[in-house]
Formats: sequence, structure tokens, C-alpha cells
Amino acid sequence: MLLRIGLVTLAATATLLLAGPSLAEDQAAAPAPDSHEIVCKTSTTATGTRLGAHKTCMTRIEWQQQEQADREAVSQAQSSSLRARPPGS
Repeated sequence: MLLRIGLVTLAATATLLLAGPSLAEDQAAAPAPDSHEIVCKTSTTATGTRLGAHKTCMTRIEWQQQEQADREAVSQAQSSSLRARPPGS
């Protein structure tokens, strides 16, 4: 029984090792997304409703810049709230 489990494990490992390079080649062959391509996203203002949804379209570069600015704003808000908290609270 242990021999059978060992053989199954060996076969699975060999399959993964042989398939690994071809998976990497498939990912490398895929073209990079166009940074000037327009991407539209839908967002809602209130949870649980679709009435307040609106669509925003920007290039991939603009979305990346917006996400970076959002991360920086959250980080700044978190660090400033830690400084403003009095000791012992």
C-alpha cells in the first residue's frame, strides 16, 4: 500500500515538473496588456443597491496612478490616526 502511494506521488511530481516549463512558456508568450487601453469599471456608492452605480473609464496607466494615490491616502490616514491617538487609549 505504501509503495502504491509512493508511486502515485512520484507520478504526480513528475507530471508537475514536466508541465512546469510549458506553463511558464505560455505565460511568457502572452502579450503584455496595452498601457493606453481604456478600461471601464462600475462602482456603487451604497452597499446593496445598483441605483447609485456609475461607470468610470480610464487608461490602464491612469487606473494604476489612481490605485497608487488611494493606497498613499489610506496609508497617510492610518499613520496620522495613530499619531493623534492619546497614550493609553
